[in-house]
Order: sequence, then structure tokens, then C-alpha cells
Amino acid sequence: NHLADATGMFRSAGAPALFLLALDKPAGSAWALGTNYYKVSFPIDATLNATLPSGMANFSALYGPQGEVTEVYAGDLRGNLWKLRFADVVPADWNMDKLSYFNKGSAGSPLPYPMYIAKDATGVRQAITAAPALFQGPEMSGLETFYVVFGTGKFLESGDNTSTAPNSVYTLLDDGSSTADNSPAGDAAISGRARLRAGTVDTSSKVISVPAFAWGRPMTNGDTTKRSGWYFDMPVSGEKLVSSIQDLGDSKAAFNSIIPGSAGTAGSCSSNPGSGNQYVINVLKGEGSKYTPSTVGLLGPALYLTSEAQTAASESPTDSTGRRIRTFTRHSITIGQDGIAKGTTATTQQFVGRLSWRQINNYQEMKNK
Repeated sequence: NHLADATGMFRSAGAPALFLLALDKPAGSAWALGTNYYKVSFPIDATLNATLPSGMANFSALYGPQGEVTEVYAGDLRGNLWKLRFADVVPADWNMDKLSYFNKGSAGSPLPYPMYIAKDATGVRQAITAAPALFQGPEMSGLETFYVVFGTGKFLESGDNTSTAPNSVYTLLDDGSSTADNSPAGDAAISGRARLRAGTVDTSSKVISVPAFAWGRPMTNGDTTKRSGWYFDMPVSGEKLVSSIQDLGDSKAAFNSIIPGSAGTAGSCSSNPGSGNQYVINVLKGEGSKYTPSTVGLLGPALYLTSEAQTAASESPTDSTGRRIRTFTRHSITIGQDGIAKGTTATTQQFVGRLSWRQINNYQEMKNK
């Protein structure tokens, strides 16, 4: 087993890195690179060093049947979303050349590159500091697929408090393809916002609308009608997503953003400490996504609780196949710098009971064997 950690924050020229530390290292023994710890350094664009520091703050992993890490998804301060494939890769080959799922080089001269680069409408890169969230997608051509949900924003340096840079929330389809949208491959496998469906935010109704679209990744024969995902720009100037994204089930995700307030003078408290928004989005198609402004100032991570008594009483009658629909009502607790308050409510549904069946004609024969 290994413990992973992301580091490389605030480095003007150095590469961000993912460290994997062996949990079974004997007490008192020294750390040895390649033996009981590993360092995976991510590529950087040297031309950005003067204006945009590199760094990595968080990541998410997928696990195999034995609890082993199979994939890692990580974002960095330059807006790169990376996918690493650990399955079937021996520890001696734990480097970006061998781990990057997307590679536009050759076997002899690998050239790893990201799945996506987050940029605002003007082409400015958007920092990713919160861990991407992974949601189960539909089976496609016999392959398991995932939706990768992440937001942008950075709240680490003094300048982040007054930054009005626009930030966004993205949902991307990972259908297992390592093929780029463009040929030859560009800077990222998913080439940009043009490959995604844009959503709009109604600041009066607090509803996020996403026009209907068909999922598809990558483009096939120049077909641009399908989209590799969707996105929306957060509605408030300087709004950021810097905390975890929670899976509520039924393709719904919940997260809280922060909106820093005005900075006070040195040694004093600001009269406007900040605010935030509570979001619940439909990962699959965006329909029904909404947000609620904070009533307790600057927000912490989203926290939802389920009432077991309420859930038990919410099942539909059993149908002819033995299946029932159970409705979960989850209530959020909003924790902010001004205190704790009752937050939003999210409703999801799940099939329970007998979900499938098959008739066994040779039961006795099988039992005897």
C-alpha cells in the first residue's frame, strides 16, 4: 500500500509532483527513492514560468478489485487536468512517460499531455486546486466510462483575495479513449471549450441551463455535433471552487464556492468577510442544476445528511418485477465563517428490491456438481 501526496505549490520553475509513500516502511529506516517512495513529476511549459507559477494541490483516484490504484486524476495551478494510468504499470516505470494516459509522442520519444486545459472565455488559464470528482458513466462499447467534474479557482496567496478572474465548473466524459480530438494532437486531448456545451446561469432564478447535446469523445470523422462535456462560468466576479465535490447519487453533485470579501487594513478585520454559493448540479446533462447564496459568509465544503426514517418511508410500491423506487432527501448543513445554518435540500432516487432475475433450468444438476 502507498500513501499519495501532491506537492509543488508556488514554484516558479520547478515541476509539480505526485509523491507515493510506502505505508509498510519499517520504523527507523531511511526513505529511498524507487524503493519505499516514488516521485512522479508532471511536465510544465517553461514559457509560463515567468508569469504563472506551477503547482499541484489535490487529486482523485480510481481503485481496482484488490484496492489497488488504477487511475489518478489531478489538476494543477496552470489549469491542466491530467489522467495517469497505474494499472499494469510496474513501480519501476512510475514516471509520466509511462503513466500519462494521453501521449502524442512515440514509444521511443513519449510526449505526455493533459486531458484538458481549463481556460476562461478570453483564453486565460484557470487554476485547479480542488480534487476532481469522478462519477460513473454509461457503458460504451463494453468499456467502463466516467464523468470527471472539477471547478477552478485558487485561494492560497494574498492576491487571491482580491482577484476577480472568472472561474468555471466543467464536466468531461472519459470514455476510455486515448485519442485526441484533433489530428495532429494539440495541447490537450480535449481541445478546448469548443468541444464542450456551454451552460448559462440565470442570476435571478439561480438556475443553470445547458442546451441538450449528445455525448461523444473524441470527434469522429470531423463530426462536431457531439460534445465531450459541458461547463458553466460561475456567476460572481472572483468566485472560486476550492473545496471538495460531493456525490449525492442519481448523477447529482454538490459543492460550495467561496466569494472573498474586501480586504481590510493590516491588523484589522474586514467589514465584508465574504460569501459563497451552494451548488447542486446534474452531472449527466446539466438540467435542473441550481445554486443558493450563502447566509453564513465564506463557505466551507458541502455537507449533506440523510434522514433514515424519512428515506424508509419514501419507497414506491413493488412493481411486477419486484423493483421499487426509493427516494432520498438529503439536507445540507451550511458551515461558514459566520456560523452554521440549515442549507439546501437535494432529492435523489434509487432502484431497490429485485433488480434482475434469471431462470435456472438445470438447478439440480448444477447443485449435484
